Amino acid sequence: MNREQQSAAYQIARSVRDGAVSQKAGAAQMHRDIGLKLSSASFFIYVYLHMSSGSQYKRALSAPDS
Repeated sequence: MNREQQSAAYQIARSVRDGAVSQKAGAAQMHRDIGLKLSSASFFIYVYLHMSSGSQYKRALSAPDS
C-alpha cells in the first residue's frame, strides 16, 4: 500500500474500533475505496484492533503497513 492507502485504511480501521462500522463493513469499504482484497482488508483490521488494544496476535504486517 502507498501512504494514501495506508492513511485511508487506518481511518477505516479506527472507525471499526470505535464501533461506527462492523469489521465486515469496514473490510468492504477498504476493498471498495482502496482496492484491497477483502481478505487483506479483514486482516489489516484484525491487526489494527489487536495493536490498538495492546493484545497479542500471531501474525504481522510488512513494516510499511504497520
